Parts: sequence; structure tokens; C-alpha cells
Amino acid sequence: MRNCRLIAIAAATTLAATLFLITTQQAAAQAPSHTKVRVPDVDPELQRLLNQAQQAIDKNDYAAAIKIYSDAAEKYPTNASIHFQLGYAYTALNDSENAATQYRRATELDPKMAPAFVNLGLALIDKHPAEAIAPLRKAIELHRLPTPTYLLGVALEKTGDVSGAIEEFRNALELDSSNADIHVALARDLLKTHHHEEAEKEFRTAIALRQDSAPAHYGLAESLLEQKKNEAAAEELATYLQSSPKDSIARIKRASILTDLGKNEEALAELDQAATTRPESPETLKLRSLVYYRLKKI
Repeated sequence: MRNCRLIAIAAATTLAATLFLITTQQAAAQAPSHTKVRVPDVDPELQRLLNQAQQAIDKNDYAAAIKIYSDAAEKYPTNASIHFQLGYAYTALNDSENAATQYRRATELDPKMAPAFVNLGLALIDKHPAEAIAPLRKAIELHRLPTPTYLLGVALEKTGDVSGAIEEFRNALELDSSNADIHVALARDLLKTHHHEEAEKEFRTAIALRQDSAPAHYGLAESLLEQKKNEAAAEELATYLQSSPKDSIARIKRASILTDLGKNEEALAELDQAATTRPESPETLKLRSLVYYRLKKI
């Protein structure tokens, strides 16, 4: 995925009687933030295992935690919380397949454990987005919150259902209008469906909420470019490049815009900078030749 796309989206959800804290990332599922878990009314042996697993988690020794939780799951196979925690440990090691297996088992044992449905969706969303839709819908049914609603939009977007994604992103913003990343996600899909003015508005809202959002600045530049607002687009790309200086594609795009605007010296500077991070293509060489010609360098 291009680095101008969404890189990550973080959100927190606290749900269910066992109280788990979940954080998410769109591009690659990372380990949720972990809170100490004490399952009420358990026998001393189970509590001992849970304490050992927690100690391993606190040390980021997820492999050890997996072994302890697996032992606990064998001894207490109907305990949904153990399978949830086991899924968490696998998630921390980027083992989405095993994580999904454990989260799915947790949902089977406790059909009202909303965090398990959210994390199951997370475990599936990158490689199997179509399969992530059902558990995320179930999570929303159990507890309507912005994180699973946003993730449902991401899953729909990944399956090609852009209109469905737009609907869910709008729903998520009804629940949390101050989340810049959701505004970016909505704007990105509005741009795909050629609603350029609406996309511009959403990108600007995202920037107002978080000025250092590189995806918002890049997206805003694209929306402005689609509306033939080339001067403003060049300015937004310049802002974007301050935080993403190695994005040669963005530099070449800005060089092309600057050339169209007659700002040949600036265009040449962007082409030179882009050439330091990637070999020049026939297209960029052609653009360079045009700039040289205008500057009388050939």
C-alpha cells in the first residue's frame, strides 16, 4: 500500500464483564493494549495460571504466555476468557490465523463477548476481509461503538463495497466525530466515487483535528487536483512531503503540477529530490527534459 494511504488507525474499546482494552491498526493488526485480567470466581489453579500468563505478558514474552494459556485452555476448555487471552497473545506475535481460531472459539463459548468479535474481525480483516464482516456486525449488534463500526467500513472497503464502506464510516462519525482517521477513511472513499468537494471537506476536517496527518494532507491534495485547484494542491503536497520526504511518487506528482503552473525551478528541485530515492522512469525523464527546455538548459 502506498505510504500516502492510511497507515494506521488507533482506537480503544472497553466492553463486557471481563473488561478488555482493545487497540487496533488498519494496515497490520498489532497487539492490543493489555490490561490485567482477573476472571471472577475461579479456582486457585486457574488463577495461578492466569497470573503466570500475565507476568509473561508484562515482560512481552508472548510465546511463554501462549504456552501457559494453552495449558489453561486444555484444563478449562469452556472458559471463553482464556481463549480470548490466548488469541491476544497470538495477535501480539502477528499470528493472525491462530489468533482468529482462538477468538472464534471465545465467541462460540460466550456469544455476548463483544471484544472477541471485534478482535476476530481484526484478525481476519487483512487476509480475509469478507470473513471479517460478520463478526464485526455482531460486535456492533452487541455494543454499538465507533471502533467496530469503523472496522466494518474498512472490511467492506477491502471487499470492494465502497458505498457500504462510506455508510459505515458515516455511522462511525456519528459515534465519534472527533476521530481524524475516520474522516480520512470517509474522504478516501468519497474521492474514489468522484465526490471531490465532499472529500475535500472531510480531509480538511481531519487536518483541523490533527494537523500532522500525512494521509489527510495527501488526500486533500488529490481532491484539490481533481477540482483543478492546482496551486492549492501543490501547497498541500509540499506540506505532506515535510512528513514523508522519501515519497518520490508524491514529489514527481508535485513536479508535474509545478510544471503545469510554470514553476520550473521548483519542479526541477522536486525531480532532483525524487531521483535520490528511486531511478528515473521514462516519464520523469520526459518531464525533466521539458523543464530543462523551458529553463534553456538544453
